[in-house]
Amino acid sequence: MNDNKKQPPSLKRTLILFMVFSWLIPIAILTGFILSSYSKIYLNRTEDLIKNGLKSSTSLLATRLDEDIKLVQKPSYERKWETAWKQYQAGELDEVAYLAVINASLKATYNMNGKFNTYVFYSIESDKPECYASRVGYSYNNYRERIEPQFKDIMEHGDEYVKIKVIDNRIFLIRNLYTIIGNQKYGTLITELNVNELYEGFPMEEIWNVGISIDGQPNILFKDITKKTSDKHAESIFSTLKQQSAKTHNDKVLTATNGDYQGYMYESKQDAYHIAMIYAVDKSVLFAGLNRLYQVIIGMVLLFIPLIICAYYYLRKQIESPVERLVQASKTITAGNIGTVVEGASMPNAEFEYLMHSFNDMSEQVKYLFDSVYNEKLARKDAQIAALQAQINPHFLNNTLEMMNWQARMSDDLTVCKMIEALGTVLDHSMNRDNRKEVPLAEELHCADAYLYIMMMRFGQRMQVEKDIDESILQIKVPQLILQPIIENAILHGIERVKSGTIQLHIYHEEDHIYLDVINTGKDVTQAVIDKIEAAISGQKLPEGSGKHTSIGLRNVSERIRLVYGLEYGLSVAILPGGKFLSRITLPFDRNWQE
Repeated sequence: MNDNKKQPPSLKRTLILFMVFSWLIPIAILTGFILSSYSKIYLNRTEDLIKNGLKSSTSLLATRLDEDIKLVQKPSYERKWETAWKQYQAGELDEVAYLAVINASLKATYNMNGKFNTYVFYSIESDKPECYASRVGYSYNNYRERIEPQFKDIMEHGDEYVKIKVIDNRIFLIRNLYTIIGNQKYGTLITELNVNELYEGFPMEEIWNVGISIDGQPNILFKDITKKTSDKHAESIFSTLKQQSAKTHNDKVLTATNGDYQGYMYESKQDAYHIAMIYAVDKSVLFAGLNRLYQVIIGMVLLFIPLIICAYYYLRKQIESPVERLVQASKTITAGNIGTVVEGASMPNAEFEYLMHSFNDMSEQVKYLFDSVYNEKLARKDAQIAALQAQINPHFLNNTLEMMNWQARMSDDLTVCKMIEALGTVLDHSMNRDNRKEVPLAEELHCADAYLYIMMMRFGQRMQVEKDIDESILQIKVPQLILQPIIENAILHGIERVKSGTIQLHIYHEEDHIYLDVINTGKDVTQAVIDKIEAAISGQKLPEGSGKHTSIGLRNVSERIRLVYGLEYGLSVAILPGGKFLSRITLPFDRNWQE
């Protein structure tokens, strides 16, 4: 099985993607389209209404200002004041009579007109008001202290045109009076407009959020916006927009944003003045209709989400859960638990119920067949191991008896007794009366030591033995009688062929393997010999005369190890530097063997 092959997505992921693409994404696209389209239409329409309201209000305001300016110009056009002043200058009228004419005209024109709050008349001969009347506003003394100084420049250097002055959120009209003939100045007229009358009937819904700037002077607010909203952001809208006014724009709308407020300014240039009307609106009010739409859409989405979740769980119960039960049972079988069946409640539909019963029947049949084949294989393996051991025992016994026979003839000594004890150890280990498949490594080494003692008695000074054994693994289990045949082969093909030699026994473990190394000196071994030995270990049929010891010893040991542990373990041979010959047994190392 190719592990690198890209795995298909799980059923759970597929169901989630199905719900996302079939429900959530279409709803999101539809919601986004509605919001973007309606929002744009709503904002454009709202801004158009505000701009039209500003234009209408500005036009109405300009018309009323023009009417008030004409009323201020009226005395000059009627020439009553000019005639009375000339009579006063000629001595035909005294000062009292002259001022009585002026005062009567002021009362008739301004005092009885609701468009004006205050009127003031200055004669050319006097630096204080000759006529003063105020219905709502400043007292005479307060006027002279706070307001009059701000008119001095216009009174002294101004022309005959009407000037507009904004002071303390009040609008004043100032005009210097000149004679028609001779253009001689004879006085100054100042009036204060009634702003309530001026703003009456404006189309703007929130009149307190409207401000007026005339010729760039301080803003005129219908009502102090800071007291209405307690928000400095709204107040700063007026200053921000007024700074953008160029005093030359005509019929143009500018916008600005500050905090929670949106501001609009419409500019209109008149013949005698430039007027800019500013409107600040709370965004929560401006977008109230849009926010209601958002609330409706969010409510609909929140209603759809439980429906989508219910639909997902219904599909999961009908499809995903039954499949998960079948997959889990399959994974359990794959892990080695043959015969696992799907247990629990019935499937939610007939199709999966049929699949569950079919799966359980197949699993039980596989377990029956597997048990039959496995038991048969175990019996065959035991027979093979027993047969391999039976091949080794007679061969070893024959050689040992032959050596003991020669030793007994040559010497009548206790050495024979020791050899017989060693032989008994080897025979007892080889016979395996308890029919054990594995023995502790220490026991296998005890048998190897007995065999080496017999061989050392045979070869004497010709053979030396060196050992390097990791004692921490002496109690680990290994197959029986695997080390003695390797040592026998090392002596046969090494020590017997030279005058003297060494047998090295090195037993250790690394990572997940145990190594039993038998190293012997002797005549140089060619690669051709190595190839023959490896062929014998692998079980290939050797040519006649290749050597029975190699065939019986090395091959049997390797086959037994592979039968027990698998093909990655067994016996291997190699040539080491210095002409030494290595026979290595590789076994698995279980790190939990002591537990």
